[in-house]
Amino acid sequence: MPPENGEQVKAFIERHPEFAVVPPQETASVLWDKAEEFSEAALSSPEGWLMTPRRTGTDGFFVSVLRKA
Repeated sequence: MPPENGEQVKAFIERHPEFAVVPPQETASVLWDKAEEFSEAALSSPEGWLMTPRRTGTDGFFVSVLRKA
């Protein structure tokens, strides 16, 4: 199994079905006035957001927001 990002999230949800991913498009709004800029720069997947130095000017990050049912 790949050790990072969406694969880790999928594996967690398989082990803990009481959790679900909050779609990335629903989470960018926490950045208020930067939400649109962030959404255009970061890469989204069904499991979350990928930020890279080249695209976002940050270190490399992957963020997934989960909600417990």
